[in-house]
Amino acid sequence: MTSIFANRPLRVRLENAPLDPDLGRHAVSAFVRQALNAPAMAELVFADPPTETLTGLRLGAGLAFSVDGSGDLFDGEVTAVEYEQDAAQGRVVRLRALDKLHRARLRQRARALASTTVADLAEQMAGDLGLTFSCAEHPPTRALIVQHDQNDFDLVVDLARDAGLYLQLEADRLRLVSLAGEGEPIPLRMRHEIIQVRATAGADSLRPWTGAQSWDPARAVAANARAGLARQDAEELRDGGLTAFPDLGGRTLFNRLAADAAEAESLAQADLDRAVARAVVLEAVVEGDTRLRPGRPVTLEGVGDLVDGRCVVTRALHRFEEARGYVVEISTEPPARPDRPRIPAFTLGKVTDADDPDGLARVRARLPVLGDVETGWMSVLLLGAGAEKGVAILPEPEDDVLVLFPDGDPARGVVLGGLYGERTAPGPRGAGTAGARAFTVRTPGGQVLTLDSVDALARLETRAGGIFELGPNGSRLRASGDLVIEAPGRRLTIRAAAVAFEEG
Repeated sequence: MTSIFANRPLRVRLENAPLDPDLGRHAVSAFVRQALNAPAMAELVFADPPTETLTGLRLGAGLAFSVDGSGDLFDGEVTAVEYEQDAAQGRVVRLRALDKLHRARLRQRARALASTTVADLAEQMAGDLGLTFSCAEHPPTRALIVQHDQNDFDLVVDLARDAGLYLQLEADRLRLVSLAGEGEPIPLRMRHEIIQVRATAGADSLRPWTGAQSWDPARAVAANARAGLARQDAEELRDGGLTAFPDLGGRTLFNRLAADAAEAESLAQADLDRAVARAVVLEAVVEGDTRLRPGRPVTLEGVGDLVDGRCVVTRALHRFEEARGYVVEISTEPPARPDRPRIPAFTLGKVTDADDPDGLARVRARLPVLGDVETGWMSVLLLGAGAEKGVAILPEPEDDVLVLFPDGDPARGVVLGGLYGERTAPGPRGAGTAGARAFTVRTPGGQVLTLDSVDALARLETRAGGIFELGPNGSRLRASGDLVIEAPGRRLTIRAAAVAFEEG
């Protein structure tokens, strides 16, 4: 297996045993592709291997690469075997494998997690995969995280991006790292370690700060925050060309959802980190070094004054070929951060609790078509709501409601109102013309207020039988118990053409 690589030997284990030499001598190339926020992928290519040497290949088989006893460069499991007929090389067989992180992409579930951080979630995922975990940062706590459409891996990646953190697996340790990287910088010198390089210093992403203007749907309060120093600049401050653009303004993230200023600041910090990472982008081919992995800082020397210095590897492609031996193609471009489609979403909810411990007119609900998960406390859209005023008619447990998620996140919803669904609405039915239907307000206890446009009638009725009715043909007050009319210290006037008192 070592004969095809000129400078450093690659050791391959299949099913935890050295690769069959009869198969290994037909290997022509191999690579390991690593990137932040992605499972590592390995490929081993065989040219015209004997059929009898392929019998042990199977999906799910363990596959590991190591170089010069420096520990495993890759440890995963075969996820694809490709057979191809090539005119030049005859039969070509490609063995592809992914590391353990790919298993998290195969697991989708509906669940609600209260008072947790993305680090807690990543640590739980690591435990499920038999990995250890570390995170040097302290991401903000989320009151509620709801998983629905996403698999376990994508959920962690999405939440981590909001906190400016990125997943990286090395050996059996899963880490959340920032774009400042971790570990001692590896020197990369022109005409030494560097074989080929393209480094760009650009002003496209320059900004002195990033701000975030956010609000919390659960409490209907706004929070603003600003980040002015990227994590990378805390390690090694670069001018990055800011002094050349003295009037350069910052960037503001408008109308984001965040529970408090700490979460808003985390959003701003993540955006500023990505901007600074794009200020100097390195693409290089260097001598093979298994230490060059995503999240590892490197120090450029002799490339150019504007780009020399500290930067962090975000992608690494370890190549093993007959022509070049072992080389590594690296990049420092930050992972693509497509703006999450912040599209409002609606769903059905069934109220489970209306006894808000903070007295903020909120309810909790189950979401029947989102895995039946239970929400946190959600604000309710109420008529005329304001300080010491408004119509405070809240949904009750078991009521069906329409829930809005302003940016599509089921952990952050607002109740727009109730739905009768298949239940019969209270009050008169069968209005056939515009304006003919009565307005009816009915409490769970049976008190009813009716405003009837057809009969010009206003009627208040209690469950006990008391009635107060106003209409064009007469008005009526009927008490189901004792009736007291009083005006303490004031005059009581009864005016009518005739007054009759009857005993009944």
